[in-house]
Amino acid sequence: MSSDAVELGRSACFPDPDADDPTDGVEGESRGSWLGRSTSSSATQFRAFYNRNLAALPLPIAERLCRELHVDRGLAKHFELVVGRFLQVLGATQLEYEIEGSEGSRVDWRAHFDDGDISVEATQPLVNAVVGETTKARRSAEAMAIREAPPGWLVWVRHVPAIGPNESLQPLKRLLQDRYRSVPPAIPGGQFTIEEQIAGERLQITLIGSREPMAPARWGGGGAVAFRDDTSEVVANAIEGKRR
Repeated sequence: MSSDAVELGRSACFPDPDADDPTDGVEGESRGSWLGRSTSSSATQFRAFYNRNLAALPLPIAERLCRELHVDRGLAKHFELVVGRFLQVLGATQLEYEIEGSEGSRVDWRAHFDDGDISVEATQPLVNAVVGETTKARRSAEAMAIREAPPGWLVWVRHVPAIGPNESLQPLKRLLQDRYRSVPPAIPGGQFTIEEQIAGERLQITLIGSREPMAPARWGGGGAVAFRDDTSEVVANAIEGKRR
């Protein structure tokens, strides 16, 4: 194991940061980077979850998953950890991770039980893609609304325009800066609403005063997206694709 890797037998895979940093993860940031610096409540809970469950796995598997979780930017390795621990809770007496399967494929888990062995492939199919595309198109605008907001406020982004990757955020930035200048100092529980039109789309933001009037503005919630749930179809197709 490399010198910068964490030896689970001696210390936690995700130790608590030395400096206080209450901010959550940013888009594109690896899990290891976020959990290595953030002291937010969600980061604290994630560290405890990973350290507790990795410690329950056989050490060679835990060390490998630890390294993979540090660089992962999605939920694939998180899900594999959950599946492995679930097999243990079901009574597996021995676990093997990423085993060479038939036709050169690799199987995520092989679990040995008293009455037989099973192989388990953990996959994370993309469901309700339309929601993800809609959210992605609005993400940069939402981040801008939070980044430009004055301190002490929770930012409830009810509606923002969908801004593509090749479109400029500057008009939105100028509008937000202008409207935020009229926002009074935050008081706990206080509210301030901004409603505007920009490029033919609606901008609606509600600011809610937090208990920390000098803390940087942060995410407070967002609007809903209507869609038709395609989970059952996507999962059925994923199962068929993994059948061999």
